[in-house]
Amino acid sequence: MTTATVEAGPLEAHRPSWAYAAALAARWRLMDHPHLRLGARPMWSLLGYMLDENSEKYLLMITQERIDEMQSRLGTWRRTLVVC
Repeated sequence: MTTATVEAGPLEAHRPSWAYAAALAARWRLMDHPHLRLGARPMWSLLGYMLDENSEKYLLMITQERIDEMQSRLGTWRRTLVVC
């Protein structure tokens, strides 16, 4: 059995590597399960690292949509706390 370990240190030091891992995971998920909204099947620009230009733009767009949705939910939640 193997276990994964993380270096000890402040959490701030690990954020860039977490962001990098999340970005790569999103690209691989899109390759494995292409979205119908994307239109064309994604293609690797740099094998295993970057997708074609349209796919990268699409990933940025859906990421921004998720951010906007979370911010609107948070705003609704905060307004509920203030009213109560």
